Order: sequence, then C-alpha cells, then structure tokens
Amino acid sequence: MTDSKNTNQTEPAVRRQPATERASSPPVFVYESAGISERKGNVPIWLWLVVASLLIWGVYYLVAYWNAPITPT
Repeated sequence: MTDSKNTNQTEPAVRRQPATERASSPPVFVYESAGISERKGNVPIWLWLVVASLLIWGVYYLVAYWNAPITPT
C-alpha cells in the first residue's frame, strides 16, 4: 500500500565530468544547481597587481592615519 521508493531524494549538486579538451587534463567539476564549472586555472596578472596595490595602500593608510593628530601645546 505504501510506496517503498523515497521520492524526496535529490541528486548531488556536484557532478564530475571528464575534460573534453585533452585526455591527460584533470577532470572538470560541474555544479548543476548553479550552472558553473570548476577547473584549474591561473590568476590574471592584473588581479595580482590589484591585490598588491591594495595591500601596499592598506599599510600606508595604517601607518599614516592610525595615530591621533599631534596638536601644538
């Protein structure tokens, strides 16, 4: 009388698919719920420059503006 199958089960959100570019390349992971794929890649040079410049600016700001202003007595 009762159905033995559990209809509330969902498929995993991550499915492993083989890479189609080269046979020796690592597998590509596809997140089906979001529609994006994950692969090994390099960070662009411009992004490294942005990160480095923000870190340098942060250190400068910390040193320049951390102390209270000196008032003449």
